[in-house]
Amino acid sequence: MRSYFASTPNWTYSGKSLGNQMKQNTYEDCCAQCSKRPNCEAITWFRKTCQCHLYSSVGSSGKPHTFADSGRRLGNTIVTSSVTTASTYKGN
Repeated sequence: MRSYFASTPNWTYSGKSLGNQMKQNTYEDCCAQCSKRPNCEAITWFRKTCQCHLYSSVGSSGKPHTFADSGRRLGNTIVTSSVTTASTYKGN
């Protein structure tokens, strides 16, 4: 299952935290951590320190921050893959 996020660059949320911050190398990795938790609504990822903050609620709270990117979870989509098989043609 994949979650989609509405990104807000140069912004940090404040709200109800889901616990300790964690190090994630990219904004996308931080979003992936949020996607694993059904009660995660939003994230803030700090570019300089790679710190990822997960929130269960943020309301309309937040403020500008030069080195932070934030995102709100929009919903989930089930991602499936299909396998195509090919047959070998033995021509004339």
